[in-house]
Amino acid sequence: MVGKARAPTTEEKNRMSWIGQQFGGCLPCLLENRPGVACTVQHVVKGRKRLGHESTYGLCVWHHFGQPPEWPSPSLANGTKPFMRKFGSEELLVDLQTFLIDAWAIHFWVPYQIPAEVVGQLRELWYKLRVDDTHFEE
Repeated sequence: MVGKARAPTTEEKNRMSWIGQQFGGCLPCLLENRPGVACTVQHVVKGRKRLGHESTYGLCVWHHFGQPPEWPSPSLANGTKPFMRKFGSEELLVDLQTFLIDAWAIHFWVPYQIPAEVVGQLRELWYKLRVDDTHFEE
């Protein structure tokens, strides 16, 4: 953890609870068509400072900590540059996580049961946003 964080607001607690309850699962896994993978909450850090509890997204134990099960994609724990080349900046991932939370408010799926239509919309948005994100491989 990078420094002591202030206590989260009710809205931030709700966001982190939603992520932690796997309503969307690991965001990189979803982007790679592996829905329903349990996740932890990742806080975005810039310059050794947490951006806040609203700057969060879900990562499985592989994508977050580099722990098994090992997927054929980069882990944030094994280097931020390869991770960002594959998935984009953490800010982009926060935007995608917010999209999922907003989509859940419309579709109301249960944990691990994210609709394929929502995963498709998420991947479509990811492709659109990556055009403007300088952290992707070409």
